[in-house]
Amino acid sequence: MDRAHTTLLELAREVPHHPQVLTELARVEIARGEWAAVERLARPERAQQRDSLLMATELMLALERLARPREAAEVAIEAWAADPAQDWAGDSLLHLSGADPRGVREVTRSAAHRLPGRTDLVLAACRLELRGGDLNEALRMLAEADGPALSPPLRLRFADELLENGDARDSSGAAEALIAAAADTRLDPTVRLPAARRAWDLDAVLGTGAAAAPRLTHALADIPAERWDAALLMDLARALRRAGLTTGARALLAAGERSLSKRELEMEQALADLRDGPPERALPRLFAAATGSTEAAFRYAEALFFAGQTDSALAWYQRVARDPASEFTGPSFERIYLIEDADPPAALPVFGRLAWEEWRGERKRAATLTESLFVAMPRGVLWAQSAIKLAGLREAAGDVRAALEPLLALADSLPGDRLAPLARQRAGDLYLVRLKDPTRAQAQYEECLARYPKAWNAPEVRRKLEQLRRDRRL
Repeated sequence: MDRAHTTLLELAREVPHHPQVLTELARVEIARGEWAAVERLARPERAQQRDSLLMATELMLALERLARPREAAEVAIEAWAADPAQDWAGDSLLHLSGADPRGVREVTRSAAHRLPGRTDLVLAACRLELRGGDLNEALRMLAEADGPALSPPLRLRFADELLENGDARDSSGAAEALIAAAADTRLDPTVRLPAARRAWDLDAVLGTGAAAAPRLTHALADIPAERWDAALLMDLARALRRAGLTTGARALLAAGERSLSKRELEMEQALADLRDGPPERALPRLFAAATGSTEAAFRYAEALFFAGQTDSALAWYQRVARDPASEFTGPSFERIYLIEDADPPAALPVFGRLAWEEWRGERKRAATLTESLFVAMPRGVLWAQSAIKLAGLREAAGDVRAALEPLLALADSLPGDRLAPLARQRAGDLYLVRLKDPTRAQAQYEECLARYPKAWNAPEVRRKLEQLRRDRRL
């Protein structure tokens, strides 16, 4: 190593300022671990020759090892700005941001603002902003650099890069970038509409569709609805209705009426009426559509149940349950059992009302009604139903210990009810997953299998118990 160093120094005296000689000398200094020597060599030569590429990687590495990541990032950006082919700089900036997130973000952001035409540098800056938790700044920089001249638009490229990572946070960022592209009136509708479709599909997977629907509807407001994809229009109308934005849902359906099937349109309009209430208001429209499909028949049965017309609802539930392949068969059987086993039957209208409140997303009202049933009713079939329902509503509200109360009350006081095995299982699940108490969870699972070895949920409980025992042994 010393001989190599001496030879290069002699050569540098004979041929001063030669880039290859200087680079080899810097690499020898790196091999010797002389980081400060690399800086002393590189700084004046780079300044004298006004060459941002000269010893760039060597100086960047030396500054990183000297615990100066911000300065190392500046060197990487200088090289990349001078020559777009130096694409190693993008990965280097991500690496350096681990040591100084704020400093590296600041210098990269400054370069992106200074060079908006360098989309590669802008994308790197946006990746750093997203990693630092500032998605809004990333979107602002993308909008500043994007436009109709770029094909594909920068935000679509950014979304594609994020989706390659498969991370949930990156997927959320990709959805936001796609929504922003859909809202950019500078872009052609042939770009914006597919971006909106992709954003909606992403939000559906992420479970953020309720928040995305009004934003996407607003983003595409300037594009005539007949140009929209009919499936997207219907999906957004449904999401608006489920979120309680029925006025917006109706307006969207009216705007896209010519591109929608008449059956789907009438069904969704009727469900908007049902969402607004009272349930009786939607019955004529739903009845008109009820014979068109199994789903329409089920929706009509539900509306009858919500309205307290349980005998009529029972007949329609039985009709739906005759189709074993339908996704609505199971829910129909649940309603059939509830209605046929009801004791006292006078409480069924209250069950219908709380089911309607829950269906329309009014969980607090549903919880209040369920609480009154749980407290007031005699301990029988309907009381057991109210116990299961109350536990679910309390868990959804975040009150896990309160959710255990009705489950354990049902399991202990009505061990012969068909819902008792389910109550034991759910109590075990709450102890295990939400309260992190494997001992009590195991006790609930073991009690469930001891009392109900042939119950419909016994195989699932047995699987959970065996897994729990294996985990505890480990």
